[in-house]
Amino acid sequence: MSRLAILTLSLAAFSLSSPVAEAQDRSDLIPIFQQQVSACYALPAEVRGAEPVVVELRLKPNGALMHKPEVIRGQPYSITAEAALRAIDECTPFKISKELASRYRDWKLMRIQFSTQ
Repeated sequence: MSRLAILTLSLAAFSLSSPVAEAQDRSDLIPIFQQQVSACYALPAEVRGAEPVVVELRLKPNGALMHKPEVIRGQPYSITAEAALRAIDECTPFKISKELASRYRDWKLMRIQFSTQ
């Protein structure tokens, strides 16, 4: 089994999880990605309160998408999912500082929960 660290973000209340027990604290990474994604996320008013979606991304070291993001929780063809995928498309590649680049293992696999609240 692969031992990838997964950075999990939520646009309502950011959280972090990882299957790697010895992984260092990555909570300082959350606001870096939160700011970038939040600036691009526009939820249409008619879906407020709908089921949130979780999107999984795999990123290259330069912050670009490795491949198309995948909706792993929620309805993949919903308005919420479309808004989430549009936000990711508009915000990538993420701005990656030299310090952040040195921690690529900590953020190369990311899950973002897009809230509808």
